[in-house]
Amino acid sequence: MRPSNLKRNCRNTKVIAEYSYNFVDQKPEMFNSSPEGDKIYIKRVQNSDEQMSALDNILTKLIKAEKIDPEDIAILSGLSESKNNIWKNRKQLSFKITKSSKRNGEIYFSTIKKFKGLDKDVVILADISRSLDSKDMYTGCSRAKNKLYIIELSSN
Repeated sequence: MRPSNLKRNCRNTKVIAEYSYNFVDQKPEMFNSSPEGDKIYIKRVQNSDEQMSALDNILTKLIKAEKIDPEDIAILSGLSESKNNIWKNRKQLSFKITKSSKRNGEIYFSTIKKFKGLDKDVVILADISRSLDSKDMYTGCSRAKNKLYIIELSSN
């Protein structure tokens, strides 16, 4: 079985698709019926502690205020498993995160590279630096179907 190239974006909202495709210098072809979508939330932080606080605030807003099921959320790290800060500091969060793909009421955690080909309604990109490869940024952003949050970690 050969993979086929999709001619039109059928995963993301228009806002997410246009933002994602900018990283690979392309313009998405969208269906007329594709939803416009919410604006992308980008938070710049100075260090790992600020990142964990920002992440916890985003999760609280999504789960408590917007009533989004934790299973519909993925946190994707721009760093490898051995270097990422989120998994190492996960106990600082008010919500449980898991590396298991089983639906267990918890928020899914992965690296961008490992999540390629998958998607979630809400994606939060963390451990993101300006040195991240543009194709990895495209992959991470385009995994979000409806909402995209980016926490950019300053490289002092």
